[in-house]
Amino acid sequence: MINAENQQKWIGLALDLPKRDLEREVARENPRAAHPEQARYLDAHTLELSTPLSEDGYKKLERVRELMASSRGKWVSLESAIENLAEFYLQRKDPVRRAERAEQRQRNAESISDFGHDISVATETTEEIRTPIRNKEAKKMHDDVPGLVTPLPSDEKLARARTSEVASSFLEKQILDARSVSI
Repeated sequence: MINAENQQKWIGLALDLPKRDLEREVARENPRAAHPEQARYLDAHTLELSTPLSEDGYKKLERVRELMASSRGKWVSLESAIENLAEFYLQRKDPVRRAERAEQRQRNAESISDFGHDISVATETTEEIRTPIRNKEAKKMHDDVPGLVTPLPSDEKLARARTSEVASSFLEKQILDARSVSI
């Protein structure tokens, strides 16, 4: 590193030494500076990267390749591993993508709020457990059928309520996933 204390030394070496010898001196002083990060185009859409990487970093990258190959059932190139690592990180940490996901969740929540929460399960003590109706036709049928609300023993009512909540959450997610794919 050039600083106020050694700047005269480096200026003198730069003036006196041939380029290769100067590069050797720089490498001796700072090995990473001898191999700077580079990216150059090979064609219109492909770059070649050159960067120093610690042995530990390389082992981690190789482990990522092994895991990807195992999950895909085929060999994975370094290029593919690096691209997937970058996408994985951006998907979770990029503030723009996080904002887009938040907007999508808000739109989904608004579209779900169009459905009612009108199916209820009565209990012996006149408690009600409400679960959402996901279909307006089902709501109309529910309203037309008398006695749909039936008393249940308390253990059974709790089990059914939990099952109903899990099922409706699962169906809600499936609907939202299908909508986001088609958008």
